[in-house]
Amino acid sequence: LNAHNVIVTDKGIALLDFDRSVIRRLHKSSQVKLVNTNLERLKRSLTKLGFAAREDFDAMLWPALEGAHQAMLLK
Repeated sequence: LNAHNVIVTDKGIALLDFDRSVIRRLHKSSQVKLVNTNLERLKRSLTKLGFAAREDFDAMLWPALEGAHQAMLLK
């Protein structure tokens, strides 16, 4: 997951570029690992683009993104 493939608008969020993606059923422990790996990749991408340099990134923005992601997984 790379930041260039995430589109955010007032109507919602869209993910683009699923070139090498696959749909598969995973055990809960594998799901958690995959989610954490994807979030780590996104954070590295945002850091490369300079977002992590913002004062509020670690304290507010990143935790909000992680929380929203976890909420989506629980639906």
